[in-house]
Amino acid sequence: MVFIMQNITFVSKPANPNETADLQGTIYLLDDDDSVRQGLQTYLQHKGYDVVTFSSAILFLELAQLQSPCAVLLDMRMPQYSGLEVQKALHESHGDIPVVFMSGESESHEIVKAMKLGAVDFLLKPFQVNELLEVLQLALLRSEVNGLKRESHEQAITQIKLLTPREIEISHWIIQAYSNQQIAHHLGIAPATVKLHRANILEKLNVHSLPALIAILPRSDDAFWSLSRELATTLPG
Repeated sequence: MVFIMQNITFVSKPANPNETADLQGTIYLLDDDDSVRQGLQTYLQHKGYDVVTFSSAILFLELAQLQSPCAVLLDMRMPQYSGLEVQKALHESHGDIPVVFMSGESESHEIVKAMKLGAVDFLLKPFQVNELLEVLQLALLRSEVNGLKRESHEQAITQIKLLTPREIEISHWIIQAYSNQQIAHHLGIAPATVKLHRANILEKLNVHSLPALIAILPRSDDAFWSLSRELATTLPG
C-alpha cells in the first residue's frame, strides 16, 4: 500500500487494516506541511493512537500538555525553530520525552546531534509506515519505562523524608552493602549506633531486609542521593 502526501511517499507492507498498535499512547506530531501532518494523523489514529498535531514549533512548546506515555514525532525542517532546537528545548523542560525525527534532507551532523541528545530514531523520507509504527512502539515503551522511573524516584523521595539526616546518610551506605563496622569507621561512630540507626531505618520504611530496602531506594542514582543530602540539611534531627 502506498500513501502519497504532497512530496512524500510512504510505502506500507501489506497488513491487516484493522490491526492496532500493541502499546497505546499519545503522539505529538509536529510538521508544517498540512498534507503530511493530516495524513499521518489519520493513519496513526486509525492504528489506535491519540494524536495531537502542531504546525508550529512555537505553538507546541507553548501549548502542549504532555501526557505519558507519549512520543514526539518531529520534522527536522520546521519554520522558526529547527527540529534540533525543539528537541533541545524539550530535553531542558521535560528531560526524557522520547523524540522520533523524520526528514528528507537532513545532514549527517544533524542526525548525529539528534541521536546524541537521545532521539529514539531518525526516519529518512520516504519511509515505510511499518517502520514508523515499530519506532513509535519503541518510543512509547521508553516513555513508559521513564514514567515508572519517575514514579519510583518520587516514591523514594517521599520515603527518605521519613528519615533523620543521620539515617539518610547511613541508609546510603547500607544499600551499598557496607557492614555496620565499615559504616561506623567511615562516620567515626560506634557500630552499635549504626546498628540502632539501621533498625530505625527499616522500621520507618516498613521493610525487613536489605533487598527490600534496595527495592525502594535507588542504589546508584547520584541525582537522588544529591537531593537527599540537600533534604537532610532542611530536616530536624
